[in-house]
Formats: sequence, structure tokens, C-alpha cells
Amino acid sequence: MPRTEAWSLARRLRTRLLSATVIVTLVTLLAVGAHYGADYADLRQRKVLEMAETIRSVAIRTDDMARVPEAVAEVQPEYANHPAAYGWRIEGETGQLLAQSGFPWSEIAPPLARDRPDEWTERTADGVWLAGAVFVRDGERWHVVTASRGDPAGLFWHLVLTELAMHVALPILPLVLLVFWITSSAIGQTLRPLEDLSRQARRIRALQDLRPLSIEAAPVEVRDLVATLNATILDLAQARDGERTFLLDASHALRTPLAALKARLELCPETIPKSSIDADLEALIRLTSQLLALANSERLVVDPDRRIDLEAVAIDVASKLEPLAHAAGARLEVVHLPGASQVNGDPDALAHALSNLVDNAIRYSPPGGRITLRICDDPSGLEVLDEGPGMGASVDAFHPNRFARPPFVSGDGAGLGLSIVSRIMAAHGGGMTIRNREARGLSVRLSLPFPAQGTPEQG
Repeated sequence: MPRTEAWSLARRLRTRLLSATVIVTLVTLLAVGAHYGADYADLRQRKVLEMAETIRSVAIRTDDMARVPEAVAEVQPEYANHPAAYGWRIEGETGQLLAQSGFPWSEIAPPLARDRPDEWTERTADGVWLAGAVFVRDGERWHVVTASRGDPAGLFWHLVLTELAMHVALPILPLVLLVFWITSSAIGQTLRPLEDLSRQARRIRALQDLRPLSIEAAPVEVRDLVATLNATILDLAQARDGERTFLLDASHALRTPLAALKARLELCPETIPKSSIDADLEALIRLTSQLLALANSERLVVDPDRRIDLEAVAIDVASKLEPLAHAAGARLEVVHLPGASQVNGDPDALAHALSNLVDNAIRYSPPGGRITLRICDDPSGLEVLDEGPGMGASVDAFHPNRFARPPFVSGDGAGLGLSIVSRIMAAHGGGMTIRNREARGLSVRLSLPFPAQGTPEQG
């Protein structure tokens, strides 16, 4: 799986907003530029008249008319660089030539400036743009005439870009910055509830404050996510409380028999038979194993794609416990009723649950009693039947909590076995049903929700 770097939602939104703003601004500039470019004739007239205004300004500032070409070259080098494309000339009031550039004026008919208005533009038949402007010097009216054939220096496009910058970009830029600032602030305000949720979530790190996250201020788009996180937090809180309860229960369960064994050894160590000590130690070992099994059952997660054969599980458990049943004088048999025996489940966990039930049946069955393991269908599951004392009328009220021992006639134990079985079945999505048999004994059935399809695991 490729590694994904951490990213900021606010930064990404602002970046995309800025990109969209830039794109919109560029499109606006292009649209306005196209609009300006469409009025080609007007722009060319404006440009050639602007050229005339520049020459007039230079002529007014220059004392010696002979120095005008040099002054013009400093201001607009296009006339010297492209003499065949751009030209200027200054005529007196009577039409006499006072100064001019290297433009081939002889190729066009020089207009008589005195017959023109103070400002004028014209396009000749061969495509040359002309413009004129009047200025007064030494009490006389002098005329400036400029010409433009083609545009090798890009003066026309410079005019277009200048118009865009002055009349579009500069007015839009403050508005764009203002809109971006306002929208960026709005994004920060909008994402503030997510930051609040993050601060609430950080308190969970130490597992001390497992309160659900506040969902009231969360946006609709993340409410499902917050609700899922809250459900996980509640599960985590229950798991933490379960761990604490388990430690308390385990310490309580182990402390009592250990204290009793210690007291017996301190009071009369020489009179206690070895068999009695062995029995007490065996009971402690059994209790420790059950506590470990209970902890494992609480953490059990069943793979939904794992398939097992219930008959194989039952036969394996029966073969392991048959010597124990034989020693107790009981008969142990496996019966497979017609139907599916393939289920989704954890074979080790189900074998442990079934072993608990069979062990209880052996312990409470009378000599010569029969213990039956049945593989059932509708729903799929396992059933353990014995011929012991049963539970009497209390069977309906019994619930397999920790350290809750069923009211059997006799027997010892910590009351963890049925609690372990119940938790294993809950992890499988199934359940455990306990009922008295009609004649004598008890029936404990482990039901699983659905049979699996396909080939089961081979154990």
C-alpha cells in the first residue's frame, strides 16, 4: 500500500480556492483582452495618436529643434530601430519641414498639416496609419505627424497589455485579495468544529477520559464518522472497565484459595495429607487456566471467512476427554444428526467452549451415566447432554456471569466455565441455551448463526 503523507484540509481548500481565483482572473483578462483586440482599428488609431503626443511633448521640451531627433531616440528608440515601420516629422505653420525621422515619407503623400484639425488620425490606402497633433512654440503653430507601418516592436500589443493592467488587473487585484482573505477566514471558521473534535479526541490518549465526542457542533458530513468514533469509544470504555473488573475478579478468585491453603499449612503442616495439597494446587491451576481462558475469550475476534467442521471439533474434544470420563465412570459418545456441520468459526475457541461443557458434565454425572455430544442443524451447533442432577427450577433465571455458579447438587469451582463459553459464543454471533432434560440431566446447546459454504479447515 503506497504511503500517504499527512495533509491539511484547510490548506488544501485554500490552495484550491487560490487556484480557482487565479483561473477566473486569467479568464477575465483573456476575455477583456479579446474584447480590446476585437476593436483593432480604434486601438491602432489610439496608438499612432499616442506616438504623436509623445513627439509633441519632446518638441516642446527641447530648446534647439536640431536636437529633437536625439531627444526622440532617447524616449522612443523604435524610430531608430525600425525606421521603415515608424516615423515622425515636424512641420511649421506654413507646411515647411522642421525635423523628421528616417521613415520613407516619399512613399506616401505627406499630408498638409495646416489643413488638418488639432488632432487627427488617418489610414492610407496601402495600410499606413497616420496621426497628427498641433503645439504652439514661439507664437507659431507647429504640427507633428507620426506614421506606423506594421508593428515589429509590438507597440500595439504593449498598448493592449497596458490597458489590461490599468483597467482590469489593478482594479480586480484588491477585490481578489479581499475575496480570498474573506473566504480563507470563512474556511477557518467552518473547520473550527473539526479542530474542537480533534482536541476532544486527544484526551483519549491516556485512556482516562473516555467520554464520547460532542456531536452537536459537528458538520453533517462528519456526523456519521463521529457517531462511529463514539461507538468505538464506548466499546473502549467497556473494555477498559472489563479489564479492571477482570483484574479485581482474578485477584479475588486467587486470593481466597491461596489464603486458605497458606492457613492450613501454617496451622497443621505435619497432619495435612499430600493428596489434599495436590487437590488444592490442582484447583488453583484450574482456576488460573480458566482466568486466562476468560481473558482470551474477551479478546476473541472470529474471522468471518474461516470455515471449520463441527464434527471434527466434537471428535477431537471427545478423544481428549474420554480418559477423564472413563476415570469418572461415565460413558462419552458423539452423535451426528443429519444436516450441515460446516460453520464459520474459530476451532480452538469452540473446542475450548465444548471442553468446558463436557468437563462439567463429567464432574456432575453419576457413575455409569452417559454423556452425549451431538452435532446439530437448524441452527448449526453443538449440544452436550448429561444425566446429572440438572439445575431444577432455577434454570430459567440462571445467567452465566463471572463467578456465578449454577446451583448443582455438588461440586466445586470458581464459576468461570459457563461465562467463558458464553463469551466465546457471543464472539461467534451465536449463543448458549441451558435447559433441564425431561427425565434427568442437563442439556447445553451452542448455536451458531449460519452454516458456511465450501471446504472446511482440516484440523
